[in-house]
Amino acid sequence: MNLDESILDEIDRRVRLFIPAARKLPAEKTDSAAALAQERLNAVWELIFALPVYRDLKMDEACCFHTFQRLMANKEKWAQVQDPASEGYGIYQGMISSLDCFVDGLRKLRKQISVMTEKYLEPLERRNSGTYAETYARFYSDMLYLNAWVWGEEFEQSFPMEVNFVPMLHQTEEGKIFLAEKSTFNSLADFLRTEFYR
Repeated sequence: MNLDESILDEIDRRVRLFIPAARKLPAEKTDSAAALAQERLNAVWELIFALPVYRDLKMDEACCFHTFQRLMANKEKWAQVQDPASEGYGIYQGMISSLDCFVDGLRKLRKQISVMTEKYLEPLERRNSGTYAETYARFYSDMLYLNAWVWGEEFEQSFPMEVNFVPMLHQTEEGKIFLAEKSTFNSLADFLRTEFYR
């Protein structure tokens, strides 16, 4: 929430440079086109991986920073990227689309949380789960109305998330095992929204 807007502007600028290179790669099919796409993607990753949530994750940076070289080296996957009817093509296009709307998703989330806290939560005289629930109900109702009548779109507060329960070794008590909840999100904004509401 406290991220300087200039960082988001710079991520957006770098994404705008990356997208044309990524879209041209399946048609050009050259090492130089892959190198250019990778160079521009790496410039995006350098900023995204430094963001507060990402810097705490164990990202496979070796894979991320060599995506296109690895893709072209795998003949089966490379053929799929070029076939609009294949799953690989959908994954490739989805990666481009996700980066294309990355900054916009964060900006919308920041605006939503800012409006909710300033206009709905800060004026509260009592702060407990009941008053928060009532306040959220008002916010939700207002957003349903505004989105439908002003912007002509639905107000969505649902998003895909996968939950698994896995056994893990305790970090401080040697030999002790506990059951952990592992959640997988499709985007940073979905994760942040979940954490905010929790």
